Amino acid sequence: MSTTECATWRLEGALTLYTVETLRPQMMDRLSHRDGFEWDLARVDSCDCAGLQLLCSARKSAVAAEISLKIINPSPAIVTAAEGLGLDLAEITNPLTPV
Repeated sequence: MSTTECATWRLEGALTLYTVETLRPQMMDRLSHRDGFEWDLARVDSCDCAGLQLLCSARKSAVAAEISLKIINPSPAIVTAAEGLGLDLAEITNPLTPV
């Protein structure tokens, strides 16, 4: 795997049921054109189960495609949503680098 092509995607606004339908194809497109990927969530102001599911899907897709994925700066909205579901956010945000 090359480490020369890594991109940061900065999400802003909602990461909810109403936005994941639009965000998922964008995520898949971006993953398909990169060797490494960083997803910055500092400006996400609302998050629900669908948003967290999208984060989990991003990790699963990256593993399947052998792409390095790092999810950074989870906003308070993401932390609150994860806590509300009993989800260990570290499972999503720990750096993921395929061997």
